[in-house]
Amino acid sequence: MAEPSLLARYLPILGWGRTYNGSVLTNDLGAAVHSVRWAR
Repeated sequence: MAEPSLLARYLPILGWGRTYNGSVLTNDLGAAVHSVRWAR
């Protein structure tokens, strides 16, 4: 496996952003709506 860049080493969100896709976004939005509905 390649060595992470210096910037990625100090900002791990850069690695997370590379794996985030439309499917994950859909799941996150569904969970957010579900949380809001049960919070009321």
